[in-house]
Amino acid sequence: MNAFLQAASALSRAWVRLYTARLPETLRNSRRAEMAADLWEHQHDRLASRTAAGITAIEIMLRTCLGVFDDLAWRFEVLRVIRRSSSNRGISMLRFTSRHTQWMGLAGLTGGLLWAIYLFSLMQRSRTDGMPAWGLIVPVVVAALLLTGLMGFLASYRERLGKKGAIGVSLLITSMASFFLANTVLGALPAGPGRNMFGVVLAIGFAILPIPAFILLGLALNGPARIGAFLVAVVGPLGMVLPFILAKIGLENPQWLRGDSPVNLTYGIYFILAAAWLVAAGYSTYRQALRPV
Repeated sequence: MNAFLQAASALSRAWVRLYTARLPETLRNSRRAEMAADLWEHQHDRLASRTAAGITAIEIMLRTCLGVFDDLAWRFEVLRVIRRSSSNRGISMLRFTSRHTQWMGLAGLTGGLLWAIYLFSLMQRSRTDGMPAWGLIVPVVVAALLLTGLMGFLASYRERLGKKGAIGVSLLITSMASFFLANTVLGALPAGPGRNMFGVVLAIGFAILPIPAFILLGLALNGPARIGAFLVAVVGPLGMVLPFILAKIGLENPQWLRGDSPVNLTYGIYFILAAAWLVAAGYSTYRQALRPV
């Protein structure tokens, strides 16, 4: 099996294991069995139609990313129904323990820091340098850490986030997944219309989705978290025009501002501000888990 197809399948399995964690065994196993059946169908259809493994990997990743909100909505609906049942009140397995949430918060904090470091490293490179040797590994690790951190954030602040915040987190997860796919799978695809179309979809994902994601998070939260979310939503897009302003006034852009680096300032401000917010969210999740119940 192609390495990208294996990675896409592994990430899909990891996601379903994460959002079904600590649910009743019957529901958990049923949802995981559905994912296993879907992956088998993808593989069977690929072999029958002789579709390229890379295309199938993209389909699996897109389906996983686009289904994040529905998956999270399903989980919280299950929790809400069972908590309302008088015969199941107080079952601790339905919630993450404080120790679990602590580790999830630390995962999000670490993922945000690694993402910022990764972005800075890409901003110093030129496209002609190619991707570094670790360029395909770091995005996957960062994606797993940030996804875990966001699940912990949802678990800790689900009442405060409400529906708006949950949608914002789901959009943020999809946006980040688009960025990581653009830095891994996209670079390995052969040139052609399919690659170009997939690149446009990913560009829309990581350039547009953070705006409504952080606006919704800002509306759902209070205090510094709200200010930070609105800062990302407003300052991030404004940062996109900075290279054009510098060009107009005649200043020479350094390499990390030019368009020949894998990630220039056009997107760098966006993602570094988002990474800083995610670091703060991870730390907040960790601190929240330390408070006595």
